[in-house]
Amino acid sequence: MNRTHRAGADMRVAILGFGNVGRALARLLAAEGDRPAGRAGTSFLVTGICTRTRGTLIRPEGVDLVRALDSIEREGLLPGAEALFPSTPARSTAERFILECPADIVVEATTLDARTAEPATTHIMAALSAGKHVVTANKGPVAWHFRQLEASARANGVRLLFESTVMDGAPVFNMARRCLRGCSILGFRGILNSTTNLVLDLMEEGATLEDGLAKAREMGIAEADPSLDVEGWDAVLKTTILATVLMDSHLSPAEVHREGMVGLDPARLDAARNAGRVLKLLCEADGTGARVRLAELPRTHPFSIVRGTSSALTIATDLMGEITIFEDDPGPIQTAYGILADMIEIAEGN
Repeated sequence: MNRTHRAGADMRVAILGFGNVGRALARLLAAEGDRPAGRAGTSFLVTGICTRTRGTLIRPEGVDLVRALDSIEREGLLPGAEALFPSTPARSTAERFILECPADIVVEATTLDARTAEPATTHIMAALSAGKHVVTANKGPVAWHFRQLEASARANGVRLLFESTVMDGAPVFNMARRCLRGCSILGFRGILNSTTNLVLDLMEEGATLEDGLAKAREMGIAEADPSLDVEGWDAVLKTTILATVLMDSHLSPAEVHREGMVGLDPARLDAARNAGRVLKLLCEADGTGARVRLAELPRTHPFSIVRGTSSALTIATDLMGEITIFEDDPGPIQTAYGILADMIEIAEGN
């Protein structure tokens, strides 16, 4: 089966998960109005929103996104959502929503579970099996089950895209797919976890680990479970995705060497500073394997200027040498843009 879409038509979108990223996407789509997206001239129509605790809403004629956002912010619930699937457990609510909401694309943006990748993997598989494209910002399913999910997408004639899983909306996978054709990617290294990068900067200035995490929570960049950041799991998932997709690696997250920040001695930060070096949580992979480690970099290294919530990625290729992408202080809007870019990719039929 090969799913196609006629130019100029609404492409229906179901949003699963309505936290910071889901709401940022809704704001982007509401701001777009009737302006067509991409060369295909397709507009996006949100036909449903499903949340774990704030209700589920299906409107085949289109959800009023402005009203939905206002209701969430004022009342903590989607408007008129409480009557839909009222007594169904949360997980089966999501699965029923995926099957019953009329949609061409399911956006999966639920909370990350780095160690089990559930229930997000079940959500994605259900959507693909139902012949619906999936765009996800959820790292867990792609890191743990990419090949299984990609095989299901191919079998059902739909797409699985995930630009926002690494570096928010920066075009990492799009660049590799579109601009590095004919190149082999030999490895990469990067600073890919905003929370740990911010915390390391603050600790260098004298703050404690707890102070740094409190600031990251205040800014809304820390994972719901901050141990995923400081123990290195978020970075491991991103490293696994990059190695799998860009280098055709068969590593699982459990096989990536993981060194987090827990128990970091402030004296190590002082020693690095006195030696003219800076500590960074570095993600890297090459022909010998993949690692997440605390690395001391000279202050002349390009990554030393990656401060706060910014990130950077250097990709090593056989024909183009090294290419580096920097992203400056991203937020939910950049992650939402990565989702929108994937939606446009699907709408254009690439």
